[in-house]
Amino acid sequence: MNKFNMPFVCLALLAPFSASAAVYEFTPYDLSLVYSDKEKVNLAYSSYRYNFNGDYSTSLGGGKTGESFDDTKVYTLGLHKQLTDKIDVSAQLYDPYNLNVSHQEGFYAGTKALVETQSLALTFKYQFNESYSLIAGPTINKTSGNMTINSNIASVSANQTPGSVPSIEADFGSDTALGYIAGASFAIPDIALRASLVFQSKVDHSFNVTETSDIILSNTGGATDTAKSGSDFILPQAIIFDFQTGIAEGTLLTFSAQWREWSDQVISSSVAGELATYEKDAMTYKLGLAKQFSDEAGAYILYIHEEPLEEKVNPLAPNDGYRGIFLAGSYLVDDINLIAAYEYAVAKDVEDDMGTKFEDNVIQGVTFMAEYYF
Repeated sequence: MNKFNMPFVCLALLAPFSASAAVYEFTPYDLSLVYSDKEKVNLAYSSYRYNFNGDYSTSLGGGKTGESFDDTKVYTLGLHKQLTDKIDVSAQLYDPYNLNVSHQEGFYAGTKALVETQSLALTFKYQFNESYSLIAGPTINKTSGNMTINSNIASVSANQTPGSVPSIEADFGSDTALGYIAGASFAIPDIALRASLVFQSKVDHSFNVTETSDIILSNTGGATDTAKSGSDFILPQAIIFDFQTGIAEGTLLTFSAQWREWSDQVISSSVAGELATYEKDAMTYKLGLAKQFSDEAGAYILYIHEEPLEEKVNPLAPNDGYRGIFLAGSYLVDDINLIAAYEYAVAKDVEDDMGTKFEDNVIQGVTFMAEYYF
């Protein structure tokens, strides 16, 4: 029989706090909170720093894009409560999607894209016995976005001479929509084995878009430089397989595989047109090993691999596929479990639709989390 302490198992499932790079997916849904065997509240802070830039082709004037992503900070809040002997509930507030592109120099200078989703997931777990359980619950998702297409990109997209078409700003405002999560698990507690299969529904957003550009001013004979329209897009559905098992005393192996349907998403507006589409769906794999050193201390290492989606990326989202290492350590002090983590990810070399190459780019992140057991 393998022996595991509760803080150790929580540490081993810290993988949801590692960033996912597919298109603009960021902090995934946290299954470790849902399956906690203790009542608790947690707060996590993550900071991600990008060393991410591209090289323009000679046809675009050469040179570099400058830093293409702004650094990102994320806060995550979670609560787990036992309602009866059979029923638990968890609530988590997190950022499943976050895109913050801002090209600084050269042909793309001034082109920006900011898309952010904040989700509140309320999940109920019904435990049939020590081996079988079901989870289900709603999610409330608030998404906001705005994009700026500089004159050069707007001109090339319209098959015109660079600089001849004015820049376009598209403000999507924000929209709140519902989704849901449902899944099932099989467990063998004596060896800390659990296999879970979880479905996340798609979320249908409908935005009132305001676009501003001198091209609108020209098309309306000087009457206005603003146009309003509607735009619908989908936060993609996902299927997640999550697995863990003890392989020796104080040692835990973890694995997860996630499929997300990005091929169903189109972001567009009436003036700028089709801003982003994706050809394929995303697959992300995570393989981890956790070690318990004492009743108070543990450590975790995780390898992450994500397959690319497209042959050519979009200048508004020039990251596509990556591999990374995630390291974490925890220390239990009375009823407070303190966790610190570091992630180092290397983005796949890609080329965008205009021939700009993004190579040898790196993302680094740190996470600090405190859990209080009550």
